[in-house]
Amino acid sequence: MKWYFLPFFLLCCTLAGYAQDSLNVSQIASLYSIWDSARDVALTGDHAYIATDESGLRVLDISDPTAPVEVAYSRSSVPALGVAIQGDYAYVAASYSGLRVIDISDPTAPVEVGVCSNVQGARNVTVDGNYACVSCETAGLQVVNISDPTNPTLTGTFSGAYIIDAAMAGSYAYVIQELQELSSELLVIDLSDPSNPTEVYWTNGVGYSRSITLSDGYVYIAAYDTGLVAYSISVPDMLFLAGVCDTPGLAIEVAVQGEYACVTDSESSLRLINVSNPYDPVETGFLDTPGEDLGVGMNGDLACVADGGSGLRLVYISDPFSLIELSAYDTPGQLSGLTLADGYLYLIDNPGGLRIVDISNPAEPVETGAIATPGLAREVTVQNQFSYIADSYSGLRIIDIGDPAAPYEVGFCQLPDISYDVAVLGDYAYVAEGSEGLRVVDVSDPAAPVEVAVCDPNDVSASFRGVYVEGDYVYAACGSFGHFYIIDISNPLNPQAVGYLDLSGNAKKVVVQNGIAYLAMSTGMRMVDVNNPSAPVEIGYLDTPGTCDYLTVADEFVFASCLGSGIRVIDVSDPSAPVETGYYDTDWYAQGVAIDNQTLFLADLHKLLVLDCSDATTRWPLDITLTTDQPLIVQPGGSFSFGVHLDSYLQTTRYIDFWTEVELPDGSLVGPIRRINNVRITPATTININAIQQDIPVNAPTGIFTYVLKAGNHPDVVAGRDEFQFEVISTPNADRTQNALLVR
Repeated sequence: MKWYFLPFFLLCCTLAGYAQDSLNVSQIASLYSIWDSARDVALTGDHAYIATDESGLRVLDISDPTAPVEVAYSRSSVPALGVAIQGDYAYVAASYSGLRVIDISDPTAPVEVGVCSNVQGARNVTVDGNYACVSCETAGLQVVNISDPTNPTLTGTFSGAYIIDAAMAGSYAYVIQELQELSSELLVIDLSDPSNPTEVYWTNGVGYSRSITLSDGYVYIAAYDTGLVAYSISVPDMLFLAGVCDTPGLAIEVAVQGEYACVTDSESSLRLINVSNPYDPVETGFLDTPGEDLGVGMNGDLACVADGGSGLRLVYISDPFSLIELSAYDTPGQLSGLTLADGYLYLIDNPGGLRIVDISNPAEPVETGAIATPGLAREVTVQNQFSYIADSYSGLRIIDIGDPAAPYEVGFCQLPDISYDVAVLGDYAYVAEGSEGLRVVDVSDPAAPVEVAVCDPNDVSASFRGVYVEGDYVYAACGSFGHFYIIDISNPLNPQAVGYLDLSGNAKKVVVQNGIAYLAMSTGMRMVDVNNPSAPVEIGYLDTPGTCDYLTVADEFVFASCLGSGIRVIDVSDPSAPVETGYYDTDWYAQGVAIDNQTLFLADLHKLLVLDCSDATTRWPLDITLTTDQPLIVQPGGSFSFGVHLDSYLQTTRYIDFWTEVELPDGSLVGPIRRINNVRITPATTININAIQQDIPVNAPTGIFTYVLKAGNHPDVVAGRDEFQFEVISTPNADRTQNALLVR
């Protein structure tokens, strides 16, 4: 038999939304725009364009080199490994996302206008005229026609062994090809037929090379342990060795302008080399930089160094014998853990340490202070005027945050392994110390913390990663084998493991509320009843779309950050049957999370997000009434009509599912007969639909039926519902030959 609910279905279709990247969660604000690793830089006019790997192409205004300002970025969800500029376009080598073309006619509003996605493994790019040569490592040298920048087209491929970098001049490309570890050769490729690039010359006399550029009839190569090497291309299809200038470390990248070459060196330094005589290049000056020099660009008296994790360094080179760093543009590292206390967020910046953000106005978060830690900070907790940081191999660090604008370290306790997480209760800090178990540190004197006890179960596969303390117990998530321990700390000087549970997956974090432990795991979220600490029992789970890394719990909701799928809001009013009520897909990798009322703070690797989750955590005030002519008595093949009245008391617009079900006389449930997803319901909405006709299948059984309309998030969250009954009576003349089924 078949049930029809067409009028209401059609109405809902006119209101239905479309697939979204969020549900019941919206962004209020964000803070930071963190670079991953500055790898390459190109300069034009007053702007620097920096390829920053996973954080994309960033644009800095360097009109005042002493105060560079980021004015825009173009990420397009792809990495940026190399960049070249021609005219109004930036060409970005984006690894396996191909060659991307960015319109930079307005540097403050870069727009991606073209992509050549069948270029694979793009590492570096060089441009000349109508063609770009893209160095694609194992995929060779790819020649792309860019005569129409909005439609770049792969024209030809030279299938080399492992192409690292290339430079173009006229109809020739000069290419570095890696042969084996620390060994490479230089090729000359004829591009006169771009569809068939052909090798016409090679030489392998310079060892391993990383970067190549052209200037005034010479090829200059950063040749790793050989230094700067110059070749003459007076005969374009040949290479003649000119001169060599060794650098103290390993030459990585080279740029040439006029009489000088800038070479980045593995000794974290920029070397300036006079190449007015390419047969006798001479170093004149150098400048040490704090990071890993990966790329360099020159523009007049200014050199810009892409300094890896240390951002961009702007160097004055007017005096070739005395290089001066004018300024640097460095962003925080990568945001991971965070905690919230007294109107401030305390964020882990890795590397970098602790960053303190005033959130008194969540719509405008402001950083007030920061302090570096010696190790790689992993987690932070706050008690009174101190923050406690699990600082990897640098143990437990204690920071005085009494003045959020001027935090300072007051003490530390070195511990034996990697400090992953920390929880504090009273005078004791409990540190998850990897394979060395749970360490107990007396912090009654923050200036002189002392380890006083250890609990290390006889379990070689347990690696303590996440800890939570409540009352007389520490709850520990223990790594890749999914081990969960409960440790009695009623005597902090003698902690004892009293409970244990083996869960599948990688146990990362744990939070306890109302006798339930919620564990963030590689397999999703697990709920464990810990009311009897000696016998914990798993009572529920929820598979999440992506690895669940962090979570927090408030008011019967879990806020779980999942690698690759953002933040998920989960109703755990019944921990045995968790239900997702909202989500927000983020640009990066959602990690640390904290909640204040219905405002969510999320460390999304490269930025801090402030999110409104009120729609996901509010019980939905919907009132649904079904109206009929009673009593409803029909025959098989007949019909009846009814009406729907809906009152919405929502404070904000929401997207709601509607579906109908029918309970048959034998008690079995059929449905949904119709289901309409993502219907847009605005605040204070009233909907009236009258005279909806419902047909009864000719082969319907006789008896009492219950007709149900539900609204919410199908199938588990029901925000409103109503029902009525009708009776189907027998008729001797009914045609029972029709073979139709209920629609599910």
